[in-house]
Amino acid sequence: HQFYNTWDIAPFLRQGPNAIAIHVYYQGFNNNMWVSGDLRMGAIAEAAIRLRSGKRMAIRTDKTWRCAVSRAWPDGRIVTTNGYDTQVLENIDSRLLDHGWREPAFNDSTWSAPSAVPVSRKDYTFVPQLIPPLEFSVLRPVRIKKVAPDAWQLDFGREITGQFGMTVPGRDGHVVEIRHAEEMNPDG
Repeated sequence: HQFYNTWDIAPFLRQGPNAIAIHVYYQGFNNNMWVSGDLRMGAIAEAAIRLRSGKRMAIRTDKTWRCAVSRAWPDGRIVTTNGYDTQVLENIDSRLLDHGWREPAFNDSTWSAPSAVPVSRKDYTFVPQLIPPLEFSVLRPVRIKKVAPDAWQLDFGREITGQFGMTVPGRDGHVVEIRHAEEMNPDG
């Protein structure tokens, strides 16, 4: 079987044109933890919409959708790992991101049609995911310490699972290096 999640997207829709966009993340290697061990990865989505008129409408991923491998990662994949080959070190060139790709007016004419697994290969059943989807909240550091002229240490006070985000001013070619650690060294 394959698990699926259900979300209410109504709060994100606005009157007029909307874009439904999916970022599929594949690290570029097979570790059987996050990605299919048989290399059959991908995305399938369906939106059930009830219009004000009461009429129902469905939007499904199919060959009319457009897709592209992001050029922002080297070779279109992430290949460097740490730890037990489960910590993925990302090397992203933000200048190469397709800015605006989630907006209705984005020009995806250079993108290709997705490939689909033939129905004859559908040898699984979809079942609701038993564990609730991840929840997102903002957690701010409990301490920020400057440790070098261009380096800061952000302490969140405990070990957490999360995704780091920040906004930094810069010019083309500036490099931001982010390192994560789970334990405090004796010297702090």
